[in-house]
Amino acid sequence: QRKRPFVAALVALVALVALAALAYVNDALGANVRMRYPEGVAVSSTAVAGYPAGSVFFVEYTNHAMRVADGTTGGTSFVVGAGPALQGWKDLTGTSAKFYMPQALALHNGDADIYICESNAVIRKVELASLAVTTVAGDITNKAGETATPGMGVGPALAGAQFNGPNGICFLGNIGFIADHNNHMIKKWDLASATVSLLAGDSGGASGQVDTESGSATFHAPKKLSIDSRGVLYVASRKGVRMVDSETGVTRTLVATPAGASNYLAVDVNAAGTQLWASCWNIGQ
Repeated sequence: QRKRPFVAALVALVALVALAALAYVNDALGANVRMRYPEGVAVSSTAVAGYPAGSVFFVEYTNHAMRVADGTTGGTSFVVGAGPALQGWKDLTGTSAKFYMPQALALHNGDADIYICESNAVIRKVELASLAVTTVAGDITNKAGETATPGMGVGPALAGAQFNGPNGICFLGNIGFIADHNNHMIKKWDLASATVSLLAGDSGGASGQVDTESGSATFHAPKKLSIDSRGVLYVASRKGVRMVDSETGVTRTLVATPAGASNYLAVDVNAAGTQLWASCWNIGQ
């Protein structure tokens, strides 16, 4: 009999925790939407699979999901992934698929496909027409255990290529570029041949802030990246915003991280390369 108040209190506590979690996992309008650490965003330019042009797709780091927001009303809905209690690694369809801390996304193929970087050291593809999710790059040897093996490898996308905290992705044609955050590398991904190579950064994973005329530049925790129509990559990193030639890997520092700031979190550039947006996390300011 004495145990019952304790059990009841425990049940009540679990219920409260569950309700608190659900408070950040709702689909609503505008200011009523609840999110958990939205990490990446992409806006469609064409209407695809029932999603109008101007749809805002974004991933949520601790909701382990991707949602879409109506660019006019602000109404949101889950597209793939199913919330904080259902993280993992399952290539299924829609909200049956499981993700683990997705961090970035990019539209491709006329906005028909979305590629997602996640902390599970893999790259996932979402086909918007069917909402089918597949793993397309990274170490899949322990997929049954739902845990990818991080590493620095290059080569075939699913048989040699490895990542460690991929944090940014963008495309120019059928070539993808990935900010391999914890490896301090920028990797180049040829979709046609399904191969991943090192574009810039130390091949051994050393961090730094060295600009060079070759691909041997060093980076410190590259995060988000963007590319203009000329093939110039802009990379946000802990030490500043860098410019990288997407063919040669030649790297220049465009903006150094200012004193009193920790790092640049995101960067975006228009196709012509005439406008640049960078977000910096300031400390003590």
